[in-house]
Amino acid sequence: MEYLKIAHQVITEPLLCHLNLLTPGGGDPTFGRTDIPYSAAEHRLIYSNPEVSAIRRRVLIPAHSLLESGSWDKQKWSWVTYYIWTCPEALESEQLHSDIVMAHGINDYAGKLAPHALHFMKRGFRVIAIDLPSFGRSTGLHGYLPSMKINARAMHAVVMDVSMWDEESGLLGKAGRERKLFAEGHSMGAFTVLYYAALYPPLEPGNDGGPDLSLKQVPSEQAKTVTDEELVEEALHAHERTPLAHHVPEHTNGSSSTAVLPNKPAPYRPSLSGVAVAAPMITISSQSRPNKAIEYIAHILRFFAGRLPLASAIKGNVSDDPRVEE
Repeated sequence: MEYLKIAHQVITEPLLCHLNLLTPGGGDPTFGRTDIPYSAAEHRLIYSNPEVSAIRRRVLIPAHSLLESGSWDKQKWSWVTYYIWTCPEALESEQLHSDIVMAHGINDYAGKLAPHALHFMKRGFRVIAIDLPSFGRSTGLHGYLPSMKINARAMHAVVMDVSMWDEESGLLGKAGRERKLFAEGHSMGAFTVLYYAALYPPLEPGNDGGPDLSLKQVPSEQAKTVTDEELVEEALHAHERTPLAHHVPEHTNGSSSTAVLPNKPAPYRPSLSGVAVAAPMITISSQSRPNKAIEYIAHILRFFAGRLPLASAIKGNVSDDPRVEE
């Protein structure tokens, strides 16, 4: 019976979902994770903490981002859950007008970052914590990522969604400039943050080290500039056009058009003011790579083996200190 379940999970379900005949997870694209209650540590530090304000939202991953990442999932059931945590008194007293996006590591979720996030909140930052695709309360088979690029695109979807909400609430240019944006991550989250920084370099430098809001469109104007067809075209050719693809910085002549969509005004997006990362895997030693035959076999296996439950979770094996697992 267990083998039939695995066969359905690996072969039948993805095909039927791609044909719109089935919804992932038997109707719940998060495979039950969305209903998991907050942990005791999350309640103590965030949700039952009178000093903290918390908002939970979710945003769809655009179809072109799924296509670019090699995912068969449909946009209608592919979303990222994220959380906005603040200490209102610290926000008011510090007046930083700055955000920190926090990205977790593999087999983790945003709530595990609560102890770390609370330090930032108490110093006046607004924290945006993301459940990356296939983890936490976001959609996807747990631990299955067809491409690491989907993490960076998911992070961008969150950043843009927050900006849209900020525009509606009047926060976007409250300080006379755009809110500064920082990103922090460890392990897989660190790679995600660096990948995001490479895919979304600053559009224009501002006088204070941050972007000048007047140089760019506001979020609501982006939809009027870039069509769905252009976004799909971008996804199909992103491997050729993004600066990271050739490992060289993008060269411009000072115009506001993008490398991805030439002759188009640069679409609105916040620019990163800085990143902090720990233990990202940014290179693989050539000495650790297998021979070519093994690599070719791996390229074939990746089409279906990624959905196989080959590796067990590490919960309970990280440390002999029980507080680590809270």
